[in-house]
Amino acid sequence: MNASRNIWKFGAPLLLTIIVLVIALAGTLAGEFGDNDNEADPSDEYQVSDVNINRVDVRLAESHPVQVYVEIAGYLPDPCWNAQEPVVEQDGQRFEIEIVAERKADEVCPQVIEDYETVVELGTVDPGDYVVSVNGVEQEFEVH
Repeated sequence: MNASRNIWKFGAPLLLTIIVLVIALAGTLAGEFGDNDNEADPSDEYQVSDVNINRVDVRLAESHPVQVYVEIAGYLPDPCWNAQEPVVEQDGQRFEIEIVAERKADEVCPQVIEDYETVVELGTVDPGDYVVSVNGVEQEFEVH
């Protein structure tokens, strides 16, 4: 009977200490591997890519001053891609149009090419020779 009292006398505090350490360690690991509001949710991550461009046609409106429009045709790899608004920059006689698309990284989507078409208004331009580049596809045009 003395032996069993000695085990409880010395073993109980040791057992209690081990239990507290295990609980503390479990809490720490849960914080590292569990939900953390500071980390990005993988389902919120997006892939970004240029829209694939097949055709760039420049249209000049018969107006004074001349209005310039660019008809753009291309495609997206699948219906889950969403094209963003085109970004237009002008540097002298050159117009750069960038069109990107994005999709959720973990989204499952049918593997079907999605057609893309849009018209971008460049506005009025002075007479001269110009180049418009849409995601690297170039078209020259002249305004009289």
